[in-house]
Amino acid sequence: MPELLATLAAFAMCALGCAVLALSQREHWHATGKLPPYLGPRALRRLRVAASLLLAGALAPCVAAHGAGFGTLLWALLVSAGGGAVAFVLAWRPRWLAPLAILAATLFA
Repeated sequence: MPELLATLAAFAMCALGCAVLALSQREHWHATGKLPPYLGPRALRRLRVAASLLLAGALAPCVAAHGAGFGTLLWALLVSAGGGAVAFVLAWRPRWLAPLAILAATLFA
């Protein structure tokens, strides 16, 4: 059970990191709907650093629960799955990312 929880937490971090990274691009930001204006260069840099930290931080629960070898492999697969999930959301329901964009605008602006 702890392995499953660690894997789910790592997947959530990967999906959130990929979503934040996607929102740092202008076309994805505007696809989410009527939002605050697009962020400035300094806020975008902070947003991308936060996304990178989320993606890198997802490695810790994978390695802690599954060991170094399989945990690293699992992390790479979870990053791919999180990116694919965000791509599907952006293709079919981009407005689902609007609350995350509003949160990013208030935190990083």
